[in-house]
Amino acid sequence: MINDISDLIALDESNKYILIREINSDSYVEKNLSTHIVNDVVCLSEINEALNKVFPYFPIKNTSIVDSSINQNQCIKEIIEASILQRSGPKVKLVTTNCNVTTHLNLAKRYITEINNFIYKYNIKRIYWSPIMCYFGEDMNYFGTIDLVLDNGNSFFIIGIKTSRTNYNERYSSQLFLEKKMFEYCTDKKIASAFILNVKAPQVWFECKDLDKKSIFKLQNYFKNLKD
Repeated sequence: MINDISDLIALDESNKYILIREINSDSYVEKNLSTHIVNDVVCLSEINEALNKVFPYFPIKNTSIVDSSINQNQCIKEIIEASILQRSGPKVKLVTTNCNVTTHLNLAKRYITEINNFIYKYNIKRIYWSPIMCYFGEDMNYFGTIDLVLDNGNSFFIIGIKTSRTNYNERYSSQLFLEKKMFEYCTDKKIASAFILNVKAPQVWFECKDLDKKSIFKLQNYFKNLKD
């Protein structure tokens, strides 16, 4: 995908994004990113980092619940990733990886079913898993990972995968807003629709159309303070 920088930067052992190849001077995205790299470390706000500051999750005191939720989310996403990367036909077929947790496998099956329904409904031809992109503008500078980008040849769609029972609609809408802005900046292509997919939520598909002005102001204020 155009200006996907997942082959340019990667997480190191200290959870910092570092440069893993040389900057391509022909890419305006990589050239802009290079001004935010110090000693091969990316010094730029990441989407999740911004969301954690502006729209934090509700605090949970029980660390075992938090750890279990994180492990479940990671495992399910790994299964979805493996299934998508091994897709060889119109449908995505479940690839179980090394997971033997029944709950995780059953949930992953439901996500794959929903993704296949989406593929059929929108006549999807290509699926891109976890592209990393950047955005540079007067109001904010950031980078982040998009769970799913889908292309039917005429339109592009973004899907964020969530596994929590709790809805964080303001946070989720803000995430999709930032990802949409980032994708369109990097590719010069428009996003037709952006969704959150969460099979554990009452509303399995949550579409973000327009982010409210209050949330946009919160985000702009956060990024402005970083510049100051």
